[in-house]
Amino acid sequence: MSKSSYTIDLLQLVEIDKLDNYEITRQYGSCPSSFIENPNTAYSYHRGDKLKLPSEKAFPTIFPQDFSILATVRLKHEQIQKIFDVTDEKGQSQLAMSVGNNIVLHYHLSEDSPSTVEFLNVKLNDLRWHRIALSIKGDSVTLIIDCKVITSKLLNRTLTENLKFNKGMLYVLQDKAGSVSFSGAIEQLLIIPTPSGAYDQCTIYSPCSESDKTGDEMQLQEPVSG
Repeated sequence: MSKSSYTIDLLQLVEIDKLDNYEITRQYGSCPSSFIENPNTAYSYHRGDKLKLPSEKAFPTIFPQDFSILATVRLKHEQIQKIFDVTDEKGQSQLAMSVGNNIVLHYHLSEDSPSTVEFLNVKLNDLRWHRIALSIKGDSVTLIIDCKVITSKLLNRTLTENLKFNKGMLYVLQDKAGSVSFSGAIEQLLIIPTPSGAYDQCTIYSPCSESDKTGDEMQLQEPVSG
Protein backbone atom coordinates (compact mmCIF):
# COMPACT_ATOMS: atom_id res chain seq x y z
CA MET A 1 0.00 0.00 0.00
CA SER A 2 1.28 3.49 -0.82
CA LYS A 3 0.47 7.04 0.15
CA SER A 4 -2.75 8.30 -1.40
CA SER A 5 -2.30 10.67 -4.33
CA TYR A 6 -5.03 12.76 -2.74
CA THR A 7 -3.21 13.30 0.52
CA ILE A 8 -3.53 16.93 1.63
CA ASP A 9 -0.35 18.16 3.30
CA LEU A 10 -1.40 21.28 5.20
CA LEU A 11 2.13 22.37 6.11
CA GLN A 12 3.14 22.14 2.47
CA LEU A 13 0.04 24.00 1.30
CA VAL A 14 0.82 27.07 3.42
CA GLU A 15 4.51 26.83 2.41
CA ILE A 16 5.77 26.88 5.98
CA ASP A 17 9.30 26.06 4.88
CA LYS A 18 9.53 29.37 3.00
CA LEU A 19 9.05 31.46 6.13
CA ASP A 20 11.93 33.47 7.55
CA ASN A 21 13.75 32.42 10.71
CA TYR A 22 12.14 35.22 12.73
CA GLU A 23 8.71 33.83 11.80
CA ILE A 24 9.35 30.18 12.62
CA THR A 25 11.93 28.06 14.40
CA ARG A 26 13.17 25.02 12.51
CA GLN A 27 14.23 21.94 14.45
CA TYR A 28 14.81 18.23 13.99
CA GLY A 29 11.66 16.16 13.70
CA SER A 30 10.44 13.13 15.59
CA CYS A 31 12.77 10.56 14.08
CA PRO A 32 16.27 10.86 15.59
CA SER A 33 18.77 11.80 12.91
CA SER A 34 20.78 8.62 13.49
CA PHE A 35 17.86 6.55 12.12
CA ILE A 36 17.47 8.25 8.75
CA GLU A 37 19.78 9.90 6.25
CA ASN A 38 17.78 13.13 5.94
CA PRO A 39 15.93 13.87 9.19
CA ASN A 40 12.61 15.64 8.74
CA THR A 41 12.24 19.25 9.77
CA ALA A 42 9.72 20.37 12.37
CA TYR A 43 8.49 23.89 12.98
CA SER A 44 7.39 26.23 15.76
CA TYR A 45 5.44 29.27 14.58
CA HIS A 46 6.06 32.72 16.09
CA ARG A 47 4.67 35.44 13.84
CA GLY A 48 4.08 36.50 10.25
CA ASP A 49 0.38 35.90 9.42
CA LYS A 50 1.39 33.89 6.35
CA LEU A 51 0.20 30.38 7.23
CA LYS A 52 -3.18 30.78 5.58
CA LEU A 53 -4.80 30.02 2.26
CA PRO A 54 -8.27 30.35 0.69
CA SER A 55 -10.05 27.08 1.44
CA GLU A 56 -11.05 26.46 -2.18
CA LYS A 57 -7.34 26.38 -3.11
CA ALA A 58 -6.57 23.88 -0.36
CA PHE A 59 -9.42 21.39 -0.61
CA PRO A 60 -11.60 19.68 -3.22
CA THR A 61 -14.97 21.27 -3.88
CA ILE A 62 -16.73 18.44 -2.04
CA PHE A 63 -14.78 17.13 0.92
CA PRO A 64 -14.86 13.35 1.55
CA GLN A 65 -17.38 12.26 4.15
CA ASP A 66 -14.98 9.78 5.76
CA PHE A 67 -11.35 10.79 6.20
CA SER A 68 -8.35 10.87 8.53
CA ILE A 69 -6.32 13.64 10.15
CA LEU A 70 -2.68 12.86 10.99
CA ALA A 71 -0.41 15.06 13.09
CA THR A 72 3.05 14.62 14.56
CA VAL A 73 3.53 17.19 17.32
CA ARG A 74 5.43 18.00 20.46
CA LEU A 75 3.36 19.88 23.01
CA LYS A 76 4.76 22.69 25.12
CA HIS A 77 2.07 22.70 27.81
CA GLU A 78 -1.40 21.41 28.69
CA GLN A 79 -3.39 24.24 27.13
CA ILE A 80 -5.72 23.14 24.33
CA GLN A 81 -4.63 24.83 21.10
CA LYS A 82 -5.75 24.64 17.47
CA ILE A 83 -3.25 23.27 14.99
CA PHE A 84 -5.48 24.09 12.03
CA ASP A 85 -8.82 25.71 11.34
CA VAL A 86 -10.91 25.84 8.17
CA THR A 87 -13.50 28.62 8.31
CA ASP A 88 -16.42 29.62 6.12
CA GLU A 89 -16.91 33.05 4.55
CA LYS A 90 -18.32 34.33 7.86
CA GLY A 91 -15.26 33.20 9.79
CA GLN A 92 -17.01 30.29 11.50
CA SER A 93 -15.08 27.05 11.94
CA GLN A 94 -16.06 24.22 9.61
CA LEU A 95 -13.25 21.78 10.33
CA ALA A 96 -10.55 22.15 12.97
CA MET A 97 -8.37 20.12 15.30
CA SER A 98 -7.08 21.13 18.71
CA VAL A 99 -4.49 19.35 20.85
CA GLY A 100 -3.39 19.63 24.45
CA ASN A 101 -4.60 17.94 27.61
CA ASN A 102 -7.63 17.11 25.49
CA ILE A 103 -7.82 16.41 21.75
CA VAL A 104 -10.75 18.05 20.01
CA LEU A 105 -12.31 17.67 16.55
CA HIS A 106 -14.52 20.54 15.39
CA TYR A 107 -16.82 19.47 12.55
CA HIS A 108 -19.55 21.85 11.40
CA LEU A 109 -21.63 21.06 8.33
CA SER A 110 -23.65 24.23 8.89
CA GLU A 111 -24.43 26.79 11.57
CA ASP A 112 -27.38 24.63 12.57
CA SER A 113 -25.36 21.44 12.96
CA PRO A 114 -22.10 22.09 14.81
CA SER A 115 -20.45 19.00 16.27
CA THR A 116 -17.49 18.88 18.63
CA VAL A 117 -15.86 15.61 19.68
CA GLU A 118 -13.53 15.86 22.67
CA PHE A 119 -11.16 13.20 23.97
CA LEU A 120 -10.41 14.09 27.59
CA ASN A 121 -7.26 13.77 29.70
CA VAL A 122 -4.92 12.65 26.95
CA LYS A 123 -1.93 14.37 28.61
CA LEU A 124 0.77 14.41 25.98
CA ASN A 125 2.73 17.40 27.30
CA ASP A 126 5.85 15.40 28.19
CA LEU A 127 8.21 17.17 25.75
CA ARG A 128 8.26 14.08 23.54
CA TRP A 129 7.03 13.77 20.00
CA HIS A 130 3.65 12.10 19.56
CA ARG A 131 1.78 10.83 16.53
CA ILE A 132 -1.89 11.71 16.78
CA ALA A 133 -4.43 10.40 14.28
CA LEU A 134 -8.19 10.77 14.00
CA SER A 135 -10.23 8.39 11.86
CA ILE A 136 -13.60 9.86 10.92
CA LYS A 137 -16.03 7.26 9.61
CA GLY A 138 -19.82 7.37 9.63
CA ASP A 139 -21.01 8.54 13.02
CA SER A 140 -17.78 7.89 14.92
CA VAL A 141 -14.31 9.34 15.47
CA THR A 142 -11.48 7.04 16.55
CA LEU A 143 -8.39 8.41 18.28
CA ILE A 144 -5.03 6.72 17.68
CA ILE A 145 -1.92 7.87 19.56
CA ASP A 146 1.59 6.58 18.85
CA CYS A 147 0.25 3.67 16.81
CA LYS A 148 -2.24 2.53 19.48
CA VAL A 149 -6.03 2.79 19.23
CA ILE A 150 -7.23 4.72 22.27
CA THR A 151 -11.01 4.98 21.94
CA SER A 152 -13.90 5.93 19.66
CA LYS A 153 -16.58 8.55 20.21
CA LEU A 154 -19.87 9.51 18.59
CA LEU A 155 -19.82 12.15 15.85
CA ASN A 156 -23.23 13.74 15.68
CA ARG A 157 -23.65 14.56 11.99
CA THR A 158 -25.97 13.86 9.11
CA LEU A 159 -24.63 11.32 6.62
CA THR A 160 -26.49 12.84 3.68
CA GLU A 161 -24.21 15.88 3.41
CA ASN A 162 -20.51 16.55 2.98
CA LEU A 163 -18.38 19.47 4.07
CA LYS A 164 -18.14 22.11 1.36
CA PHE A 165 -15.35 24.66 1.54
CA ASN A 166 -16.18 27.79 -0.43
CA LYS A 167 -14.98 31.37 0.08
CA GLY A 168 -13.45 30.45 3.43
CA MET A 169 -9.91 30.27 4.76
CA LEU A 170 -7.47 27.64 5.99
CA TYR A 171 -5.33 28.68 8.97
CA VAL A 172 -2.42 26.54 10.16
CA LEU A 173 -0.78 27.17 13.56
CA GLN A 174 -2.25 30.67 13.59
CA ASP A 175 -5.61 32.34 14.16
CA LYS A 176 -7.43 34.78 11.91
CA ALA A 177 -5.45 37.71 13.34
CA GLY A 178 -2.12 36.03 12.62
CA SER A 179 -1.40 35.27 16.27
CA VAL A 180 0.03 31.92 17.36
CA SER A 181 -2.70 29.31 17.85
CA PHE A 182 -0.31 26.44 18.65
CA SER A 183 2.89 27.08 20.62
CA GLY A 184 4.40 23.61 20.34
CA ALA A 185 6.38 22.07 17.48
CA ILE A 186 4.85 20.28 14.51
CA GLU A 187 6.40 17.99 11.94
CA GLN A 188 3.45 16.56 10.04
CA LEU A 189 -0.14 17.60 9.39
CA LEU A 190 -2.02 15.58 6.81
CA ILE A 191 -5.61 14.96 5.76
CA ILE A 192 -6.13 11.57 4.11
CA PRO A 193 -9.38 10.97 2.14
CA THR A 194 -10.00 7.58 3.76
CA PRO A 195 -10.74 6.61 7.38
CA SER A 196 -8.09 3.90 7.17
CA GLY A 197 -5.33 6.47 6.76
CA ALA A 198 -5.22 7.03 10.52
CA TYR A 199 -4.33 3.37 11.06
CA ASP A 200 -1.49 3.65 8.53
CA GLN A 201 0.26 6.59 10.16
CA CYS A 202 3.09 4.53 11.63
CA THR A 203 3.55 2.20 8.65
CA ILE A 204 3.07 4.51 5.68
CA TYR A 205 2.93 8.18 6.60
CA SER A 206 5.33 8.45 9.53
CA PRO A 207 8.93 9.48 8.81
CA CYS A 208 10.16 6.84 11.27
CA SER A 209 8.18 3.99 9.73
CA GLU A 210 11.14 2.20 8.17
CA SER A 211 12.81 1.70 11.52
CA ASP A 212 9.47 1.13 13.26
CA LYS A 213 10.24 3.61 16.02
CA THR A 214 7.43 4.50 18.39
CA GLY A 215 6.77 7.20 20.96
CA ASP A 216 9.43 6.15 23.47
CA GLU A 217 12.15 6.71 20.89
CA MET A 218 10.83 10.06 19.63
CA GLN A 219 13.25 12.07 21.72
CA LEU A 220 13.51 15.75 22.43
CA GLN A 221 15.64 17.37 19.74
CA GLU A 222 17.38 20.73 19.87
CA PRO A 223 16.23 23.45 17.43
CA VAL A 224 18.29 23.91 14.30
CA SER A 225 18.64 26.98 12.17
CA GLY A 226 17.30 26.82 8.66
